[in-house]
Amino acid sequence: ASIDCVLNHARRRGISHNSSQIARSLHSCIAAGNHIAAMPRWRLSMLGLARALQHTTPRRLRTTLSAEAAYAELVLKTNRDADVSAESLSELLMECAGALSVSASDANAGTADEEAIFGEPPTDLDVFLDEDRWRSEAYWQSAEVRALFASESDAQAALRFVENTLGAEAVAGSKIDDLAKDVDWLAVQEAARPVVTVGELEILLPWHETSSDPSVASRQLRVEGGAAFGTGEHQTTRMCCEWLQETKFPAFYTMCDYGCGSGILALTALRFGAACAVGIDIDPDCVKAAERNRASNGFGVNEARFYLPSLDAGGDASSIAYVNKRFTSAPEGVAPFPEGELPCDVVVANILLRPLLALRDTILAKVRPGGALAMSGVRVDQVDDVLGAYASSFETAAVDREVDGWVLIACRGKL
Repeated sequence: ASIDCVLNHARRRGISHNSSQIARSLHSCIAAGNHIAAMPRWRLSMLGLARALQHTTPRRLRTTLSAEAAYAELVLKTNRDADVSAESLSELLMECAGALSVSASDANAGTADEEAIFGEPPTDLDVFLDEDRWRSEAYWQSAEVRALFASESDAQAALRFVENTLGAEAVAGSKIDDLAKDVDWLAVQEAARPVVTVGELEILLPWHETSSDPSVASRQLRVEGGAAFGTGEHQTTRMCCEWLQETKFPAFYTMCDYGCGSGILALTALRFGAACAVGIDIDPDCVKAAERNRASNGFGVNEARFYLPSLDAGGDASSIAYVNKRFTSAPEGVAPFPEGELPCDVVVANILLRPLLALRDTILAKVRPGGALAMSGVRVDQVDDVLGAYASSFETAAVDREVDGWVLIACRGKL
């Protein structure tokens, strides 16, 4: 059972080593008591799992919350220059130490040292393809990791586990906060996430009730983000939703949501006049989430379809290699964007600067002549780069709106 647990974790991480290799590595790591920093990245997770599995009382990941439990929160600090990243620590707490949930945030939030992290992918191809590496490095200089446990004793055990596994430096400055026993934490969470209103659109989360008034329900969307980005709370998503509602398009227009995440923009377009929409995302989990949201909002597959990018998306070595890597690990039912699809009247690309530049030709090919393109995920200081790449293809191209340093660039005509 222990080896099965390790192998399942290895498969999720994309590790191709066979069971005997992993077992030998586990035993040698445990026997030697090696420090994490000296080992390859995949062995970091393996060592943590192995040590967790050595406990006399196996620790299993809990999936439900008990109303009787007096929850406790373990708070740890990490530093980007240290041996262990916030990502590695978070994974260790979730996979091996029995945490109910883990969150990471900027330890300097609200101070002059607060950092804005946008998660731009690297330009170096070898680093780009090592997604675990660059995502783990895309954290704040000083991060605060908070892990929720069912009891103070569980949190204390986890603290000892982290110290034994990663060393005393990993638990320096740690603390355990007791959380009130008689609080309905589910209700607290739901109250903290009310219905999101963007223009005439109401975005409902799973616990919100759909209106019994058809005229109101026709302007509501039920969205479950899961691992996908897009629940209407981020400035860029809101700007795109507003643009889709306020801009005049041809009757029964077609729409493409490039970088669809949860599918919220494609579904918004359908609520406000689009005849059909397609969504494209590099992450198979996002494609699956978007499909679930399509179904939960009553749209058929003839109205909305979601895909991975085409295998030649971007045209540059980084994009093609990355897309192909994603596609080879895609679950059943997730397909690449089919050849022969016609361009759309309206395209929205709510992604970051580097993907916008790398995917320029691919995105432009999705816009029909005379159509419209909206781009967000762009900061004010990046506008010139985007306009330099796209403006010449359109009759008009300019910043349409700005919120908190984020902009939406709208382009129309020509092509």
